[in-house]
Amino acid sequence: MVSLRIQKRLAASILNCGNGKLWLDPNETIDNSMRMVLLSKKSIITHSRSRTRKVKEAKTRGRHSG
Repeated sequence: MVSLRIQKRLAASILNCGNGKLWLDPNETIDNSMRMVLLSKKSIITHSRSRTRKVKEAKTRGRHSG
């Protein structure tokens, strides 16, 4: 198993994203992966506000008040 730390950091700088947002295909080598699109950004995950809305609605009804 070869360490891909430097390759991952360089690829992240090329794609303008962080190391955590980068996915490398573990079965392929890093040499041709940019050309073969085996290297990609992960999608942006946002925080869900459903729990916040539920608690806010409960507070307007007088719940969670102490």
